[in-house]
Amino acid sequence: GAYLSLGLVANYTDIRTEAFDTSQIKRVFIDTLWNPVPKVQAKRDGKLRTRGGVKSPIITDVAKGDRLTVLDAMEKWTKVRTEDGYMGYIENRRLEEQEPEPQLSTFKAPVYTNISLGEPVILAFHQVFSQEANNKFEELIDKTEGVNVVVPSWFVMTDNQGNYSSIASLDYVEKAHARGIQVWAMLNNVSTKESAAINTRELMGSTSNRKKLIASLMEDADNYGFDGINLDFEGLKAEAGPHYVQFIRELSVACRQKGLVLSVDNYVPSAYTNFYNRKEQGTVADYVIIMGYDEHYAGGDAGSVASITYVENGIKDTLTQVPKEKVINGVPFYTRVWTVQGGKTTSKAYGISDAKKWVEDNQAQLIWDDALGQYYAEVINADGEQYIWMEEEESLGLKIDLIREYDLAGVACWKLGFEPADIWNVVNRVKE
Repeated sequence: GAYLSLGLVANYTDIRTEAFDTSQIKRVFIDTLWNPVPKVQAKRDGKLRTRGGVKSPIITDVAKGDRLTVLDAMEKWTKVRTEDGYMGYIENRRLEEQEPEPQLSTFKAPVYTNISLGEPVILAFHQVFSQEANNKFEELIDKTEGVNVVVPSWFVMTDNQGNYSSIASLDYVEKAHARGIQVWAMLNNVSTKESAAINTRELMGSTSNRKKLIASLMEDADNYGFDGINLDFEGLKAEAGPHYVQFIRELSVACRQKGLVLSVDNYVPSAYTNFYNRKEQGTVADYVIIMGYDEHYAGGDAGSVASITYVENGIKDTLTQVPKEKVINGVPFYTRVWTVQGGKTTSKAYGISDAKKWVEDNQAQLIWDDALGQYYAEVINADGEQYIWMEEEESLGLKIDLIREYDLAGVACWKLGFEPADIWNVVNRVKE
């Protein structure tokens, strides 16, 4: 079995404890409620018995004036606990009237103060795998409008001990700051096969691993001067959940001390992802980002990447756990072209610009689907039957309308470089 220090637990949780180790009885009582406790005084000497009834075996003597805690009162007998921890039954005629004893908690729960941008967040994810890709930042960002946060995928987990690879760049941060854009550096377990294979339970189940990981991130924050940290941990197993949440808690404390914004990326809520504990994330993190896409994904059935009902349900379900001023909804700057041939379904992701070109090249007839909130097209060609559910100005406009309707903190766009320039006019409607 595992042993915990009672004092340590009491430092972090609002519990009442009583421990008895001086008498023959070794007992610890832990209570989470602070209601008044009924007490009673013995008005004459008596015996404490294992059950109600004078033939029941005697546990210990009770002396006149002894103060007893009432556990269960019955017609002729009362179950009590003595001041030295014995529990048993005593006759009611030997007791005074019950009186409640108030309990006072001195516990102070940690207060999680949060940072807000103070304006709608227009965030662009920047997927970078190399220093060379970092150098394209200016070229990409100059085609955007209104972006106030960029999230480069700089830090990638490499093992279960808390090490990660980094392509952080001071030059990148300075260029972003010169344009009035914040940089929230991403730490993820999705960029490489190696990172996806990491056992997050093992990684984050260890206090020393979490400490090491947080210390490294804080050192990088000092060295590179970025403004926040974005966590993108996907594909976690349920048993990793509590450890991941504890990591977010501890990281939030470190971020707060340095004035760093902490944001966490999450799936659209489902029964399978409850263990990501969005409620606790919403308490300790500054922003909770919904990845409002991948409704249909590579390897699955053909369909929309982000139908309007899927997106709205993601927002509604997240808002049952997270306050709206912390929720950012992620939108896709991509779609998929699905190919069905010989009973086999495959798909390829296309950025909006490339998807429009595909539609043109294939002379596909786009038909508006009101239920899905997007255009749909199908073609038959040498590749087989091909299907596309478009993301473009109109479908994204509906998603932006939802963000405004639910009064969310902002929008996050996946990803920079996938979009035609005029998409930013639509995205910037979140500010209206």
